[in-house]
Amino acid sequence: MTEPVLGFVGAGQMGLPMVARLARAGRTPITYARRAEAREAVAAAGGRPVADLADLAGADVVVVVLYDAEQVEEVIIRALLPHLAPGATVVSHVTTSRSETRGFRGGGRGGQRAVG
Repeated sequence: MTEPVLGFVGAGQMGLPMVARLARAGRTPITYARRAEAREAVAAAGGRPVADLADLAGADVVVVVLYDAEQVEEVIIRALLPHLAPGATVVSHVTTSRSETRGFRGGGRGGQRAVG
């Protein structure tokens, strides 16, 4: 059985250590980061940095570490879900209430699962 392709959004204080742990475990998460210095840190930690959310299109599982409901709307619903294939799973580590994150469930083309 092949390992699922891992995507990651958010390489800040919480996300970067998660990327590093995955890399130490032998995985190379495709990691979206907005800032060039964050992408450099991702590469140094063993992840594969990307500057465009569309580069996560082939991921089977995308871990999202964002700050608030506004970022959930902007990043997950508007920019990420349209690129993910049916059957992809989004795992949310967002600092919001469950009611605020319910809106992104089913926000894509369909068939994606949201956990968070």
